[in-house]
Amino acid sequence: MMQLLFTCAICSGDVRDYPDRNGRERHLEPLCKYCEDQGRRPQFVGAFMDRRRLAQLSAIADALCGEANAKEWSRRYGRA
Repeated sequence: MMQLLFTCAICSGDVRDYPDRNGRERHLEPLCKYCEDQGRRPQFVGAFMDRRRLAQLSAIADALCGEANAKEWSRRYGRA
């Protein structure tokens, strides 16, 4: 039975999945799989879970950078 596991930190979407899923396709907090894959920078060194955590960190960094750029733009030029 699918359950609400957590809310994604980037898109604020509810992540619903089977709580006992194992393997590469399981969702890892705090990001949904879509947001994790959007910020992915390919890494070829390290264990699989290390590369996956690194992909999550880079996705969060990209989201923070985008928010900072949007705030800086609106500070300089006003709202669009």
